Amino acid sequence: MHGSRPKLFIFILLVILFVTGVVLTAGSEGLSQSAATVVAIANMEVGATPVDFKFTRTGQGDLGRWTVVNDETSFAGRAIEQ
Repeated sequence: MHGSRPKLFIFILLVILFVTGVVLTAGSEGLSQSAATVVAIANMEVGATPVDFKFTRTGQGDLGRWTVVNDETSFAGRAIEQ
């Protein structure tokens, strides 16, 4: 069992060096978060496709259909549903 401790130490050291290298090469972007996107659902027309939404297929099947609906439980009284 004692023979595996040096190997474990080397492995942990390599992982730490790898992660440090990734963070350093990513620069400040590696540690920052992107800005939030605000979607003004309250200003959208009920029954319409959300404005500025881009639709794409991530698997098989049809594209999803997203629409603005009334939702009395939401903050703005509207929601986007698929």
